[in-house]
Amino acid sequence: MKVLRQNDLYRFELDGAVLAFRWTERTAQMSEQDFKDALVSYAGCALEHRPRGLLIDTRAFQYPRETPGAWRDEHIVPLYREAGAHRMAYVLPVPAGNAVPPPRAQHRFDEAFFADEPSAVAWLCASGA
Repeated sequence: MKVLRQNDLYRFELDGAVLAFRWTERTAQMSEQDFKDALVSYAGCALEHRPRGLLIDTRAFQYPRETPGAWRDEHIVPLYREAGAHRMAYVLPVPAGNAVPPPRAQHRFDEAFFADEPSAVAWLCASGA
């Protein structure tokens, strides 16, 4: 595993064909612009390294406001597609890991939600991904 970028809000790690985005507890104090900047930075790493799988670890995510989903869908998701991502796995805090949000067809890559990282990585690396 290679750490590509990190600061007090997040760390990006590349491990083979998986690019991990790990949020930290410090996200409780971040602004909406901090959130957007983090997603832009992650998308930049995806474009540079072209992983097949994207892993988003939200277990320590503490952002107290609603995330700008429409902005993400418009500005960030196309970059993930351009980077060649085939799958995106979210590791959610338990019990949220058991709640599966509806699929988002407009993303044009597979997404899944997990309660633990080994299951997420296995899904990202499974044949057919």
